[in-house]
Amino acid sequence: GHGLKMNGDDRMMSWLPFYHDMGLVGFMLVPMAAQVSIDYLDTREFAMRPRQWLELMTQSRATISFAPSFGYDLCARRVRPNDLASYDLSNWRVAGIGAEMIRPDTLAYFAELLEPCGFDRRAFLACYGMAECTLGVSFSPLWTGFTTHHIDSDQLADNHRAVLLEESDSPGRGRHFVNCGVPLPEFEIQIRDGGETVLDDWHSGVIYLRGPSVMSGYFNLPEESSHALDADGWLNTGDIGYL
Repeated sequence: GHGLKMNGDDRMMSWLPFYHDMGLVGFMLVPMAAQVSIDYLDTREFAMRPRQWLELMTQSRATISFAPSFGYDLCARRVRPNDLASYDLSNWRVAGIGAEMIRPDTLAYFAELLEPCGFDRRAFLACYGMAECTLGVSFSPLWTGFTTHHIDSDQLADNHRAVLLEESDSPGRGRHFVNCGVPLPEFEIQIRDGGETVLDDWHSGVIYLRGPSVMSGYFNLPEESSHALDADGWLNTGDIGYL
């Protein structure tokens, strides 16, 4: 709700499985809480014929749908040129991406392919979350598309520093990382060196989180819970990132 600014005019659509947190929380519990309609496509049907995602988005005039990067990639690669005239994606205002490394080339290709069908690349919304936080942690601003940092790969690998490069710098030296936005209300994020030391901005390390929806622990797994959570409620995500 906070990150999507949902209202009664929205309609959601999902092919995500309910055993995954993005499908269960994002596309079952959220529409229930927000009282918006949602249409479902069986995950196996999507896997066999990914184009059905676009067909149902067209038919239902859905405004919100999410997928990991691989979903956008699989769908774009299966679209046939003669299919394009049958799609109308002009209502799709939030095309969320998360759950795995976000690949900017995939999103650029998807947008370029489907812009003639009314898809607006500004609908892309990169986000970061996990089951331990009951899904959402950070969202990009709505209707800004995805943005990237062009980072020096050598500095990142050798010195754990995210040093920005110009696009014209040595080919192959840099790597593009998608910006996952800002924390949701009341969430705090720290980057640590693997111990207790909190790192400055533009230094890569382990992502630690604290917020209102962070879990109290893993069910019946006290040892694992004590490794993941410290006494102050900070969650060690095990993910690597920078601020």
